[in-house]
Amino acid sequence: METASLAHSVVNHISAMIAYWDRDLVCRYANASYLEWFGKKSEDMIGKITLRELLGPLYEKNLPYIEGVLGGEAQTFEREITLPNGKPKYTLANYYPDIVDGQILGFFVHVADINDVKLLQKELSKSNDVINQQNKLLATLQMS
Repeated sequence: METASLAHSVVNHISAMIAYWDRDLVCRYANASYLEWFGKKSEDMIGKITLRELLGPLYEKNLPYIEGVLGGEAQTFEREITLPNGKPKYTLANYYPDIVDGQILGFFVHVADINDVKLLQKELSKSNDVINQQNKLLATLQMS
């Protein structure tokens, strides 16, 4: 398998969402996970859709990060998205500038699903709250 074909195959078989947006914010590449997340087909997205169109209301929330990466600085941020079923979905996004000869040509996107981590953090926080309440109650009883 030639290198480019192998790289494409690898990127399409990982669960993270990978994409490339040019400096005009037109999609130039999206892996299978990225396409699936947004419910798009490659032929309907690559070279045809802008980031504003794709993200809709999320575009304004992501705009500071988009401006940052187009300014040459890598960006990392978490995002909580409400799914159609009303449940939250947590992601960690990384934007990496594509700089060639000092010119920013666009940026690479890597988005990882951190839902399980966030849900575990919330459960841990709840458990810590219960322990703290029990410790306060125990301290009160010991003082009596």
